[in-house]
Amino acid sequence: MDSKSLKNIINWITADSSNAERFQFLKNILDALADEELSQIPNLVSKAKKRRHRPKSSWNDRSITSTVSEPVTTVSVPVELVDGCSLVKQYDMSCIYSIDVEKVEIPDGFDKRGRQKWAQKAGSVSIVNFKKEVIYSAKIFRKFGSYRTTSFTRAKNGFTDRSLQANDCKSLNIVQEDLDKTLHGGLLIGISLVNDILSLNLPPADFDLLDLQWYWFHRFQNSKGKSYEENISLRSLCKHFFDIDVQPDAQIHTADNDAIWTMTLFTDIFLQIKPTPMSRKNYEHSNYIKNYKG
Repeated sequence: MDSKSLKNIINWITADSSNAERFQFLKNILDALADEELSQIPNLVSKAKKRRHRPKSSWNDRSITSTVSEPVTTVSVPVELVDGCSLVKQYDMSCIYSIDVEKVEIPDGFDKRGRQKWAQKAGSVSIVNFKKEVIYSAKIFRKFGSYRTTSFTRAKNGFTDRSLQANDCKSLNIVQEDLDKTLHGGLLIGISLVNDILSLNLPPADFDLLDLQWYWFHRFQNSKGKSYEENISLRSLCKHFFDIDVQPDAQIHTADNDAIWTMTLFTDIFLQIKPTPMSRKNYEHSNYIKNYKG
């Protein structure tokens, strides 16, 4: 379902439908769900109730201050929400967070040829608030030998086969509880958000998500004329907008740093620009950003 159709349905539910019609619509949706999906409904209801009690949105009388390091100049500008992101208006700034997860690989069964499969699971997680302050940071305990690292991942996030047994590591259950308490009723901003949430063994449906990769993307056309899209990484987005390499090849990067830059993209860029396609000729780094959709 495209976003326009979904928006029309939501508008009908909230404005034009009677109670009976809404309940019948909900019944039809529930009848279409699989048993596994139905089991998540009570949790979704609980989350919806929590969102009813979040702080009242204060976008109309607030401004955003950009705090990006040089060479970007510090400025203070009025908030101008992009047309396609009315979701943001529902949240007070105090209820908007960014997340980043650094991952390791754990065994995940075998393929049809008997080869070991690997799944990406959380090794560390960081939560940053709207002010770009780290409010939660944790490493997740993993038993020695229960995960693997490679030369690539060691160079990227610094994890070794003994990194996740330190005394300051938390169990995954504790981290899950912490995140539920920290993020309840809030909007979560990220890059490849669903993968991050799944790596924590949490259902994405438990959270209100805004993934920047849903709005910034590469669009290509194959030899048969069919168009397709590819995601753009945090590193490429920051190179384009800030002319800064936030993940240098020779430097280990952390969940804290990546979550801060994710929030910086959201506050200093995403909330300031109109959702119109970006022209190649107007942008020096045209190979990084080709489209913006709102």
